[in-house]
Amino acid sequence: MLGVMAETGYYDYAEKISKMPLAIIIALGAVVLPKMSEVIASGKIKQGKRLVHTTMWFMEACAFGLAFGIAGVAPTFVPVFFGAGFERCIYLMSLLSAVIPLICATNVIGVQYLLPCHKDVQYTLSVSCGAAVNVVINIFAIPQAGAAGAAEAVVLAYQAHTVKGELDLKGSLKGALPFALIGLGMFLVLRLLCKVLPMKVLLLIAEVLIGMLLYVVASLIWCYVTKSQELKELLPKVAGRLYALKDRAI
Repeated sequence: MLGVMAETGYYDYAEKISKMPLAIIIALGAVVLPKMSEVIASGKIKQGKRLVHTTMWFMEACAFGLAFGIAGVAPTFVPVFFGAGFERCIYLMSLLSAVIPLICATNVIGVQYLLPCHKDVQYTLSVSCGAAVNVVINIFAIPQAGAAGAAEAVVLAYQAHTVKGELDLKGSLKGALPFALIGLGMFLVLRLLCKVLPMKVLLLIAEVLIGMLLYVVASLIWCYVTKSQELKELLPKVAGRLYALKDRAI
């Protein structure tokens, strides 16, 4: 569909790197599936919806960190690992990284809610609609924008996968928004480092570690300030110690 072999190569490399960390998040989310199936089978629908919300919160927190992190280090990563002539991948990696939160959201809603609720038809329709939208947008976008058009088409296709209805998607979006803002701050810091630091492997590792530290610390501070209930449900011991510090300060 891309037509030009060079664009195909750029897109292929950028997509593989951008989606590589997804395996970790999807694996973490899959751990919840047996619990969700047991809860739904017991008729505890309200508890199941709460579990979906908590899982969505955690996966989106991880997803925004990965998405903005990949986009942030792309200007250093591409020259170090791909070499000269692959500068096009910097833009594509940054664009494709936006797909990560969308994939995580569709995984939680589809695999961890629709399937345990025996809504296979709705799940299949959402996937089919996403595939159809992907094909249609590719036809119109790619001739105009090359690989960039394909990347934007993938983003929109995954948005079409998102299932609305029984779940409080607005509440989940509201809970994930602070992590998007934290990720944006990390992205700006990483892009600044990319401009001032030379492009070497060790400095790329340093950028990754700095980004991780900034994101994790800022996220914990946010949870500390808001006394996040989701963190308390997922990591009760960590949340207990963190919130105890706030109570002592008060």
